[in-house]
Amino acid sequence: MTNLTQIRVTFSEPVSGVEASDLRINGNPVTGISGGPSSYTFTFPQPNATILNITWAANHHGVSVMPMCRTSNSDADGGAISFCG
Repeated sequence: MTNLTQIRVTFSEPVSGVEASDLRINGNPVTGISGGPSSYTFTFPQPNATILNITWAANHHGVSVMPMCRTSNSDADGGAISFCG
């Protein structure tokens, strides 16, 4: 690899609790993170390696699925009600 300084991870649903230290490149934590809640971009210095081992940290903080909210227009006054869970 001659120019790899970021990786985008897309989850199938919104998540929270993702931190830069959760993703490892050749055993080293990445240096930055942006995005969310279902797509995150991890940034890091260009690795000095031919083969990259990309893993989650063994002690990562865990990723929590965010509650999905739905809106209903069924309240008595005609307003919207949001249900999460």
